[in-house]
Amino acid sequence: PMYLHTSPEFYMKELLSEGFQKIFNIGWCFRDEPLSITHRNQFLMLEWYRAESNYNEILDDTKELILKTHQELKKDKFPTIPTLNFQKTTVQELFIKNLNFDILQFLDTNRIEQYIIDNFPDLLKEKPYNLINIWASWCAPCKEEHPYLIELSFNDRINLVGINYKDNIKNAKNFLFDLGNPYKEVLVDNSGVKSIELGAIGVPETYLLKDNKIIKKFIGPLNKITFDEISEIIKK
Repeated sequence: PMYLHTSPEFYMKELLSEGFQKIFNIGWCFRDEPLSITHRNQFLMLEWYRAESNYNEILDDTKELILKTHQELKKDKFPTIPTLNFQKTTVQELFIKNLNFDILQFLDTNRIEQYIIDNFPDLLKEKPYNLINIWASWCAPCKEEHPYLIELSFNDRINLVGINYKDNIKNAKNFLFDLGNPYKEVLVDNSGVKSIELGAIGVPETYLLKDNKIIKKFIGPLNKITFDEISEIIKK
Protein backbone atom coordinates (compact mmCIF):
# COMPACT_ATOMS: atom_id res chain seq x y z
CA PRO A 1 0.00 0.00 0.00
CA MET A 2 0.98 3.65 -0.50
CA TYR A 3 0.75 6.31 2.21
CA LEU A 4 0.94 10.09 2.34
CA HIS A 5 3.92 10.94 4.50
CA THR A 6 3.75 13.37 7.41
CA SER A 7 7.42 14.35 7.16
CA PRO A 8 10.63 13.38 5.30
CA GLU A 9 12.39 13.16 8.69
CA PHE A 10 13.12 9.42 8.78
CA TYR A 11 14.51 9.32 5.24
CA MET A 12 16.68 12.36 5.86
CA LYS A 13 18.07 10.88 9.06
CA GLU A 14 18.96 7.76 7.12
CA LEU A 15 21.02 9.99 4.83
CA LEU A 16 22.76 11.49 7.86
CA SER A 17 23.61 8.00 9.06
CA GLU A 18 25.16 7.32 5.63
CA GLY A 19 27.54 10.24 6.06
CA PHE A 20 25.76 13.22 4.52
CA GLN A 21 26.70 16.42 6.38
CA LYS A 22 24.19 19.08 5.28
CA ILE A 23 20.83 18.19 3.72
CA PHE A 24 17.47 19.83 3.14
CA ASN A 25 14.15 18.94 1.53
CA ILE A 26 11.20 21.02 0.33
CA GLY A 27 8.13 18.90 -0.34
CA TRP A 28 4.47 18.24 0.34
CA CYS A 29 3.46 16.75 3.68
CA PHE A 30 0.05 15.58 4.86
CA ARG A 31 -1.39 15.60 8.39
CA ASP A 32 -4.96 14.69 9.23
CA GLU A 33 -5.54 17.46 11.76
CA PRO A 34 -8.16 20.23 11.96
CA LEU A 35 -7.90 23.00 9.36
CA SER A 36 -7.22 26.49 10.64
CA ILE A 37 -5.62 29.75 9.52
CA THR A 38 -2.27 28.31 10.62
CA HIS A 39 -2.63 24.65 9.57
CA ARG A 40 -3.63 22.80 6.41
CA ASN A 41 -3.90 19.03 5.96
CA GLN A 42 -1.62 19.35 2.92
CA PHE A 43 1.27 21.79 3.06
CA LEU A 44 4.78 22.46 1.78
CA MET A 45 7.46 21.92 4.39
CA LEU A 46 11.13 22.82 4.44
CA GLU A 47 13.16 20.46 6.60
CA TRP A 48 16.92 20.50 7.03
CA TYR A 49 19.63 18.80 9.09
CA ARG A 50 23.28 19.37 9.85
CA ALA A 51 25.48 16.59 11.16
CA GLU A 52 27.12 17.15 14.55
CA SER A 53 24.66 19.96 15.40
CA ASN A 54 22.21 20.24 18.29
CA TYR A 55 18.80 21.86 18.40
CA ASN A 56 20.20 25.22 19.54
CA GLU A 57 22.20 25.50 16.33
CA ILE A 58 19.11 24.58 14.29
CA LEU A 59 17.24 27.31 16.17
CA ASP A 60 19.91 29.77 15.04
CA ASP A 61 19.54 28.47 11.46
CA THR A 62 15.80 29.10 11.65
CA LYS A 63 16.25 32.64 12.91
CA GLU A 64 18.77 33.46 10.18
CA LEU A 65 16.50 31.95 7.51
CA ILE A 66 13.52 34.04 8.64
CA LEU A 67 15.62 37.21 8.83
CA LYS A 68 17.03 36.62 5.35
CA THR A 69 13.58 35.90 3.91
CA HIS A 70 12.19 39.02 5.57
CA GLN A 71 15.04 41.09 4.15
CA GLU A 72 14.48 39.79 0.61
CA LEU A 73 10.72 40.34 0.78
CA LYS A 74 11.22 43.94 1.91
CA LYS A 75 13.74 44.47 -0.89
CA ASP A 76 11.15 43.29 -3.44
CA LYS A 77 8.47 45.58 -1.90
CA PHE A 78 6.31 42.77 -0.51
CA PRO A 79 4.13 43.69 2.52
CA THR A 80 5.97 42.54 5.64
CA ILE A 81 5.99 42.95 9.40
CA PRO A 82 8.11 46.08 10.02
CA THR A 83 10.28 44.58 12.75
CA LEU A 84 10.91 40.97 13.72
CA ASN A 85 11.17 40.16 17.42
CA PHE A 86 12.23 36.65 18.41
CA GLN A 87 11.37 34.97 21.70
CA LYS A 88 12.80 31.60 22.67
CA THR A 89 10.35 29.38 24.52
CA THR A 90 9.37 25.72 24.95
CA VAL A 91 6.27 23.87 23.76
CA GLN A 92 5.40 23.22 27.40
CA GLU A 93 5.55 26.95 28.19
CA LEU A 94 3.35 27.79 25.20
CA PHE A 95 0.66 25.33 26.30
CA ILE A 96 0.67 26.73 29.82
CA LYS A 97 0.52 30.34 28.61
CA ASN A 98 -2.11 29.96 25.87
CA LEU A 99 -4.20 26.97 26.97
CA ASN A 100 -3.62 26.97 30.71
CA PHE A 101 -2.48 23.36 31.05
CA ASP A 102 0.81 21.50 31.12
CA ILE A 103 1.12 19.26 28.06
CA LEU A 104 3.74 17.12 29.81
CA GLN A 105 1.02 15.93 32.16
CA PHE A 106 -0.86 14.47 29.18
CA LEU A 107 1.65 12.25 27.42
CA ASP A 108 -0.95 9.49 27.18
CA THR A 109 -3.04 10.10 24.03
CA ASN A 110 -6.24 8.89 25.69
CA ARG A 111 -5.86 11.44 28.48
CA ILE A 112 -5.26 14.37 26.12
CA GLU A 113 -8.23 13.29 23.95
CA GLN A 114 -10.51 13.23 26.99
CA TYR A 115 -9.17 16.61 28.13
CA ILE A 116 -10.03 18.12 24.73
CA ILE A 117 -13.54 16.63 24.88
CA ASP A 118 -14.08 18.06 28.38
CA ASN A 119 -12.51 21.48 27.90
CA PHE A 120 -12.60 22.33 24.19
CA PRO A 121 -15.90 20.85 22.91
CA ASP A 122 -16.13 23.42 20.10
CA LEU A 123 -13.21 21.72 18.36
CA LEU A 124 -15.32 18.59 17.91
CA LYS A 125 -18.54 20.20 16.69
CA GLU A 126 -19.77 19.45 13.20
CA LYS A 127 -19.49 22.44 10.88
CA PRO A 128 -22.93 23.95 10.17
CA TYR A 129 -22.35 24.54 6.42
CA ASN A 130 -21.18 22.45 3.49
CA LEU A 131 -20.04 23.67 0.10
CA ILE A 132 -20.05 21.44 -2.98
CA ASN A 133 -17.77 22.60 -5.79
CA ILE A 134 -17.84 21.01 -9.24
CA TRP A 135 -14.45 21.36 -10.92
CA ALA A 136 -12.02 19.86 -13.44
CA SER A 137 -8.33 20.24 -14.17
CA TRP A 138 -9.07 21.17 -17.80
CA CYS A 139 -11.34 24.02 -16.68
CA ALA A 140 -9.51 27.38 -16.80
CA PRO A 141 -12.12 29.22 -14.65
CA CYS A 142 -11.67 26.49 -11.99
CA LYS A 143 -8.07 27.56 -11.64
CA GLU A 144 -9.14 31.21 -11.33
CA GLU A 145 -11.55 30.50 -8.46
CA HIS A 146 -9.25 28.09 -6.61
CA PRO A 147 -7.66 30.70 -4.27
CA TYR A 148 -11.15 31.54 -2.95
CA LEU A 149 -11.79 27.86 -2.20
CA ILE A 150 -8.45 27.64 -0.42
CA GLU A 151 -9.41 30.65 1.69
CA LEU A 152 -12.83 29.20 2.51
CA SER A 153 -11.24 25.93 3.62
CA PHE A 154 -9.67 27.79 6.54
CA ASN A 155 -13.10 28.77 7.86
CA ASP A 156 -14.18 26.63 10.83
CA ARG A 157 -17.88 26.92 9.91
CA ILE A 158 -17.80 25.16 6.54
CA ASN A 159 -16.72 21.89 4.94
CA LEU A 160 -15.74 21.80 1.28
CA VAL A 161 -16.54 18.82 -0.94
CA GLY A 162 -15.22 18.66 -4.50
CA ILE A 163 -16.83 16.83 -7.41
CA ASN A 164 -14.22 16.19 -10.09
CA TYR A 165 -16.13 16.37 -13.38
CA LYS A 166 -15.26 14.22 -16.44
CA ASP A 167 -11.54 14.49 -15.77
CA ASN A 168 -8.32 12.55 -16.14
CA ILE A 169 -7.52 11.28 -12.64
CA LYS A 170 -3.78 11.98 -12.98
CA ASN A 171 -4.41 15.54 -14.18
CA ALA A 172 -6.90 16.08 -11.34
CA LYS A 173 -4.36 14.93 -8.75
CA ASN A 174 -1.69 17.18 -10.24
CA PHE A 175 -4.13 20.12 -10.18
CA LEU A 176 -4.65 19.73 -6.43
CA PHE A 177 -0.97 18.97 -5.83
CA ASP A 178 0.11 22.19 -7.57
CA LEU A 179 -2.60 24.54 -6.27
CA GLY A 180 -3.43 22.95 -2.91
CA ASN A 181 -6.37 20.80 -1.85
CA PRO A 182 -9.17 22.76 -0.13
CA TYR A 183 -11.56 19.82 -0.01
CA LYS A 184 -12.39 17.59 2.93
CA GLU A 185 -13.49 14.98 0.38
CA VAL A 186 -13.25 14.67 -3.41
CA LEU A 187 -15.84 12.66 -5.37
CA VAL A 188 -15.14 11.50 -8.92
CA ASP A 189 -17.86 12.04 -11.54
CA ASN A 190 -16.51 10.45 -14.73
CA SER A 191 -19.92 10.26 -16.39
CA GLY A 192 -21.24 13.65 -15.25
CA VAL A 193 -24.38 12.02 -13.80
CA LYS A 194 -23.75 13.18 -10.19
CA SER A 195 -23.34 16.77 -11.32
CA ILE A 196 -26.45 16.67 -13.51
CA GLU A 197 -28.46 15.29 -10.59
CA LEU A 198 -27.39 18.34 -8.59
CA GLY A 199 -28.65 20.56 -11.40
CA ALA A 200 -25.28 21.56 -12.84
CA ILE A 201 -25.10 22.89 -16.38
CA GLY A 202 -21.33 23.31 -16.55
CA VAL A 203 -18.12 23.78 -14.59
CA PRO A 204 -17.35 25.32 -12.27
CA GLU A 205 -20.51 25.42 -10.22
CA THR A 206 -20.80 25.75 -6.46
CA TYR A 207 -23.59 24.88 -4.04
CA LEU A 208 -23.85 26.12 -0.46
CA LEU A 209 -25.76 23.80 1.88
CA LYS A 210 -27.14 24.02 5.39
CA ASP A 211 -28.91 21.10 7.08
CA ASN A 212 -28.31 19.13 3.85
CA LYS A 213 -30.39 21.60 1.84
CA ILE A 214 -29.05 23.81 -0.95
CA ILE A 215 -29.50 27.43 0.11
CA LYS A 216 -27.45 29.09 -2.61
CA LYS A 217 -26.16 28.16 -6.06
CA PHE A 218 -23.26 29.89 -7.83
CA ILE A 219 -22.89 29.37 -11.58
CA GLY A 220 -19.41 30.03 -12.92
CA PRO A 221 -16.19 30.67 -11.01
CA LEU A 222 -16.24 32.15 -7.53
CA ASN A 223 -14.85 35.67 -7.31
CA LYS A 224 -14.33 38.32 -4.65
CA ILE A 225 -18.03 39.25 -4.63
CA THR A 226 -19.35 35.70 -4.28
CA PHE A 227 -16.59 34.82 -1.80
CA ASP A 228 -17.65 37.74 0.40
CA GLU A 229 -21.30 36.69 0.04
CA ILE A 230 -20.54 33.13 1.17
CA SER A 231 -18.40 34.42 4.04
CA GLU A 232 -21.29 36.58 5.27
CA ILE A 233 -23.86 33.78 5.00
CA ILE A 234 -21.82 31.26 6.98
CA LYS A 235 -21.35 33.71 9.85
CA LYS A 236 -25.03 33.26 10.75
